[in-house]
Amino acid sequence: MRKRGGESRFRLAVGARFGLQPELEAIIRERCVPFSSEPTDRFVSYFRGRFGPPLRAVVAYGSMLSDVTAKATSIFDFFLLTANYHSFHPSIVHAILNPVLPPNVYEVKIDAPPLGRLACKYSTVTLWQLGRETSQGSFDLYHAGRFSKRFGLCWAATEEVASRVVRAAVRATMRMGLIALPRLPERFSVEQFSRELLGLSYLADKRVEASDKVERIYRAEEDYYRRLHRALLDSWSAEPRSALRRDKERYCLSLAAGERQRLLHRGEHLIRMSRLRGQARWPKYLFTYKNWVDYLISKIERAQGVRIELTERERRYPLLTAFRHYRTLRRDHMVK
Repeated sequence: MRKRGGESRFRLAVGARFGLQPELEAIIRERCVPFSSEPTDRFVSYFRGRFGPPLRAVVAYGSMLSDVTAKATSIFDFFLLTANYHSFHPSIVHAILNPVLPPNVYEVKIDAPPLGRLACKYSTVTLWQLGRETSQGSFDLYHAGRFSKRFGLCWAATEEVASRVVRAAVRATMRMGLIALPRLPERFSVEQFSRELLGLSYLADKRVEASDKVERIYRAEEDYYRRLHRALLDSWSAEPRSALRRDKERYCLSLAAGERQRLLHRGEHLIRMSRLRGQARWPKYLFTYKNWVDYLISKIERAQGVRIELTERERRYPLLTAFRHYRTLRRDHMVK
């Protein structure tokens, strides 16, 4: 309880309110809603045909949204949003697993002439749980990290569903921004804020990524992040008695040294918890994503140029395989 009280005081200190933020919503809508491309349209048709009315929205995210971040071996990433796990999943086991350390993650490959065979991984979560996982009360930064970046709303069943996705993105951006603020110098630019915010999701998850990943993400959508994050900082600095103020093209966060250290400690604790919860998801991924180990191997090769060959025994025991190679990657500093 004391921890939450400290976070509440900091939100008030910078004028951070998790209610309506019309300007941020407008910027996100302009860039992210709607999103359409021939491959994503094919996936949307497939998902709607397979899941029917329980499917409420399809959200694209990740490297395939931009030529700057996409690679020849990259695959599409989606969030499938639903109203209810039990009506969405044909298996009761998958429905029970989904709210435990959400989301569930799956893979699918579709034939899409003349594009050829398209592959993607998709995550499933309810609209309600997405709202909770992007709020200030979330237990980790998995969803906030992904929805605070540029995404594409490929399809929504209703305008209300689209609005809920946009509001989740606003909350995610605010959530990550509040953690980023005390990590910055006392005076900082919008660009420094953007880079710190974007890098947090990689600190909060044990992931194999190229060393220039954050740089490429930022450059791919530099104008969007500059507009969105400036609007966020301006809204915080405009609040009466805010500890954040704007000084021409820079911002200044005036916090006592002890208070900054307490906030940094809380942020680091949340990052550590996010990494632990991320690891706890691995057994579930191995159950829901049939080729999860192969996907990780291909991602390691894309990001680090390292090819891992599995023995037949390693394929029979994928969980032991994952942890053995994880230790090797940690030793060689390839896992962030």
